[in-house]
Amino acid sequence: MLDCISPQQAAKLFVDALGVASGLNPTRPVLVIIDGLDETDRKHLNDTAVIFSCFFKELTRYPNVKVFISSRTEDDIRNPLPAI
Repeated sequence: MLDCISPQQAAKLFVDALGVASGLNPTRPVLVIIDGLDETDRKHLNDTAVIFSCFFKELTRYPNVKVFISSRTEDDIRNPLPAI
């Protein structure tokens, strides 16, 4: 999939779906659990982290969406992500 679309397009797929979920009941949290980024193919690990970085920037529009990441802190994952 990464060969066919940009990181911004990939992030938009997530953001649009979460925007719908967020809007269903804005007073209730929407939880996203991301696990196993460190198990991503090493050739695509940085690309995956860049996609999630774009994703997090867009999620600021939906304050009831919460994200939990469970993964080892590999530099290819940690560096593109915003400081939390």
